[in-house]
Amino acid sequence: MAVEPKKPANSSRERHREYRKERGFFGQRGAKKDGKDETGKGDGKGEKQGPKKGSVRPYLRRYAGIVLQYRGYVVLLCVLSLIGVGLRALLPWTSKFMIDFVLVRGEMLLLYATCAALLMVAFTDIIISTINDYTSRLLSNKLRVHVRRLMIHHLQVLPLKKLDKLKTGGVISRLESDVSSFADLLYQGLLTPLSALLMFIVAIGSLAFISVPVTLACCVFCVIMFGLAYVVFNWMRPLFRDIREDVAKISGRLAETFGGIRVVRCFGREWHESREFITAHHVVVRKDLHTVGLDILMHRSFYFVYWSMNIAIWACAGYMIIKRGSMTIGEVVVFVSFIHWFFQPVFMIMHSMSQLQNSIACMERIFDLLDEEIDLKDTLDARPVDTVREGLRFDKVSFAYESDKPVLHEVNFTLEAGRTVAMVGPSGAGKSTVTNLLVRLYDVTGGQVLLDGTDIRKLRLVDYRGLFSLVLQDVFLFDGTVAENIAYSLPDATEAQIIEAAKASHAHEFVEAFPDKYNTLIGERGVKLSGGQKQRVSLARAILRDPKVLVLDEATSSLDSESEALIQEALKRILKDRTTLVIAHRLSTVMDADKIIVIDQGRIVEEGKHSELLERKGKYCEMFTKQMEKARGSAVFLDWDAANGAAGEAKKA
Repeated sequence: MAVEPKKPANSSRERHREYRKERGFFGQRGAKKDGKDETGKGDGKGEKQGPKKGSVRPYLRRYAGIVLQYRGYVVLLCVLSLIGVGLRALLPWTSKFMIDFVLVRGEMLLLYATCAALLMVAFTDIIISTINDYTSRLLSNKLRVHVRRLMIHHLQVLPLKKLDKLKTGGVISRLESDVSSFADLLYQGLLTPLSALLMFIVAIGSLAFISVPVTLACCVFCVIMFGLAYVVFNWMRPLFRDIREDVAKISGRLAETFGGIRVVRCFGREWHESREFITAHHVVVRKDLHTVGLDILMHRSFYFVYWSMNIAIWACAGYMIIKRGSMTIGEVVVFVSFIHWFFQPVFMIMHSMSQLQNSIACMERIFDLLDEEIDLKDTLDARPVDTVREGLRFDKVSFAYESDKPVLHEVNFTLEAGRTVAMVGPSGAGKSTVTNLLVRLYDVTGGQVLLDGTDIRKLRLVDYRGLFSLVLQDVFLFDGTVAENIAYSLPDATEAQIIEAAKASHAHEFVEAFPDKYNTLIGERGVKLSGGQKQRVSLARAILRDPKVLVLDEATSSLDSESEALIQEALKRILKDRTTLVIAHRLSTVMDADKIIVIDQGRIVEEGKHSELLERKGKYCEMFTKQMEKARGSAVFLDWDAANGAAGEAKKA
């Protein structure tokens, strides 16, 4: 049953109030300083807290470089916008012609001709607008696909430590919502301002033709409004970026919550997680409403000026018609229409600037991600590799995930071709780090890893990793069928190959018991399978690839004795004459290894066969004895106890 915590986290109102103090009313004070995300937790690592000053131009240049790859579409849209503005500019003058000439003179033939011309203009405008809208959508989709392709390729090779900092929610947010806003930048930053500029030029020319003084007055108001809007919206850009980052963090938190829903329910934290999610969303809503409020305030201020100008113009026009007779009704209609045209571009740009800040914030986040350096790269002279002849060797290898916290210290060992080497040691000794370095998920910070005497950094990465298959303790299966998960390591595998791999891992028996057999859907992360079943499917996946090197990272440590026995039986056949590294916690599973390496606190302390290490009475013997004492009564313990007893009698004799 869910238990309500006694001390709930700060309310969304309090969090937003603190945020406002740090940011300022318009967001002009720079980035958040506390590093907390809007779930009230975490330090937001991997999320850059606000744009750098003066950094927009480089981003825009890079954006232009992408857009210009589709310059044909851009040119077409610009031409269509120009034609559309020209066609719509005819309407006010046509209205003047209808009022001052056609209606006043009462010429029916001229009326019909004018109406026919207007109909042609309207029809042409509809066609132009249709082509414009379709081309815009097409270009937008092409930009989305282009940027997502760049991002997914970059994410696939991004260092793991940087991916861990980004978190799942941050990655998904950038790939989905940020990319959509990125594509919209074309309209907010180019097409809308272009249309507005054309309308503005036409409006100024038309107004100046009728009244120069009024036109100058409108220009003064326009410059003041535009300058004020530019300053305010430029201040607001960090607010938009903060909202995007907060949404990404909320998405990540939500993914964690439902990924670990069993833990949440077991500890009765449902209410807490729900409250954190809702509170975080309330904070985002408050931030969004604040930015929307500023946007609305600016727009309504401009509308007030717009209506004031309209009223003033009608008053002046009425005075000039009634008192002086210096303007015709048609001229008044034209003037009022182009006053609307004069201010409409301003409103278009104002609205565009509001959306533009959000798009720029998303653009910055995307390019910041694409700017993340890739540590693991092929050198220009990288050599292909397809086999293991002599073996792999760690030569004085040192490594640290963080520069001030070394994990491995000058580790030396050899994994000979066709042999099985086991690595054991206490938790945190560095065993899994050795695995990460062996398959080159990370590069060493000192020393080198050699394959047949060649530094693996001089080999093509894709070829080198193609030599390996991994079976990990924490099995990851995809939401699909059993067959699809087994074939993940070899996508073009035949059904016969998949079944053969399943038989080798003792998975075939339980798969055949399913109603849909190999077409059985196993759910997200394989939730419909037991731990032992998932491990056997994972082993089948590794076997199918027929790797030159097999790495088993505590592949049986979390299994029950029956499942472990089945997998151990399968491994005896699989490991024969295959280069294998076994990372193990249960020492009873590696007694038959050709060599056992004992690692402790990032250093190799012992090395040898099982019997040799027991005779030395060192770290391995101590660990093995403790495990056997805990396993008292098991078959392994009885064999060990009998062997120890026999050895003791021999010594006495």
